[in-house]
Amino acid sequence: MWKLRVLKGADIKEYSLKEGVNSIGRSTDNDVVILSNGVSKKHAQIIVREGVCSITDLNSSNGTFVNGARVQDRILKNSDRIAFHTTVVELEKIKSATQTSIPQFNQFNPLGQAPQFSQQNTNAAHAYLENVVLPGIYKLNQLYPLKSVLLIFVLAFAVVLTVLSTIPMSSMMKDGVEKEAQRRALTIARQLAAAGEQAYRQGAENTVRTDFAETEDGVTAAMVVSKEDGHIIAPLLRAQSYSNEEFVARARKHDEIFVDKAGSSIGASYPIRVFSTETGQQSIAAYAVVLYKINSVNLAHSVGLFARILIIALLVGWLVYFLIYKIVSKNVESITTQLDSALRGEKLIIEPEYDFEQMHSLITNINSALSRMGQKNQSVQIEQYDPLIEAMNLTRIIQEPAIILDKEKRIISVNTAFEDLTGMRLITIQNQSLDILQDQALKLNLEDLWLRSMSQPSQISSSQLDISGTEYEIDAQSVTNGERVNYTVIVIKRRMAA
Repeated sequence: MWKLRVLKGADIKEYSLKEGVNSIGRSTDNDVVILSNGVSKKHAQIIVREGVCSITDLNSSNGTFVNGARVQDRILKNSDRIAFHTTVVELEKIKSATQTSIPQFNQFNPLGQAPQFSQQNTNAAHAYLENVVLPGIYKLNQLYPLKSVLLIFVLAFAVVLTVLSTIPMSSMMKDGVEKEAQRRALTIARQLAAAGEQAYRQGAENTVRTDFAETEDGVTAAMVVSKEDGHIIAPLLRAQSYSNEEFVARARKHDEIFVDKAGSSIGASYPIRVFSTETGQQSIAAYAVVLYKINSVNLAHSVGLFARILIIALLVGWLVYFLIYKIVSKNVESITTQLDSALRGEKLIIEPEYDFEQMHSLITNINSALSRMGQKNQSVQIEQYDPLIEAMNLTRIIQEPAIILDKEKRIISVNTAFEDLTGMRLITIQNQSLDILQDQALKLNLEDLWLRSMSQPSQISSSQLDISGTEYEIDAQSVTNGERVNYTVIVIKRRMAA
């Protein structure tokens, strides 16, 4: 059953639609009465037939609109929004108790756009994925090595891909075999008809031979039948008898070439035309009929096709598995090697090799732990003094934006204030040249100060720079061990108004 629910109008109510014609309009004798001056007396009608609803506009003055589009005749579906001037109704199919509820639509868009599914269903699906599906997948990695889990996914991918590919390809192969059978059957029938016409011209129609056609691979029957009464003319062993093949009876009704299915075979009929002295023109005397068995795609062919596709899918899947595993393992190996060097004191920080956010967060935490370990060791054993660790610690106690460069003009460390000022994070610029800075004016200023400070390490080098409309004073000081420069500290201070 169907009903109309008024969403917008003078009278908010519901109308049950009966089987057959349901008239709609302003007049009170309609099945659905809409009391609005913009609605015609006989505005439209909805016809319900065997569960199908259709609407027809009865040449109303303001028209009938379905989901924002003006219509004359339209098949309706559940939840369609129909507008009669300013009155908007929704078509709703009344569900039985055994039916499940459908997703609810958002509030009707008065501009005539199609209603959208609520976000609640999307959130529910996402929650199901996060809380039910993914924990099960994560559990696999707890039970088996990562390599085995990846291999399981690749094998599943290969099998699913193979099954989905085999089904349409089997159908295409079957169609191809059938078309080839039709072509072959028609060719043999044409050859048999040519032999029959030659025999008729010589007045020896009873000598027509069909053995050359019967010996062809796939031919189950080959015969010449009379057009007049359908008796068999050839082969001679069946002459004057009648064929019980249903295809022969159908073929005699066609005066042209006829090809069609005949059970598990393909039937082909070709007319044998002879010159008639009575009419003075060519006429059909008989038909050459050939039945050719369709070599259908059997189980062996399907299994062979499945095996070939599976092999290809496994090769591609193995390549994908190999690449993914190598990318993951290479990153882990790189971090492990760098961490080992850092623990031996051969390396200060660990550098990421791939742009992977979660891995960057892990490396940041490791570098922070290494820095704290270096501070602890420094306090216990003075002889393990590392100037780079000292430089990194300096940025943590300087409140103004600060950056520290080594003697090769590479960035050793920056503090949080510098990150906020430039919008660049330490993890992306550490151990990089100053060229990585996006602010060219700042980059050139820092390079000049670094050169001046390297040449005069005992003095503070200063300059001024306007950054985003704010004046800053920049000071640079190189730190030496008495013989050579270890690093250069540059501090950016906001100038106080005079």
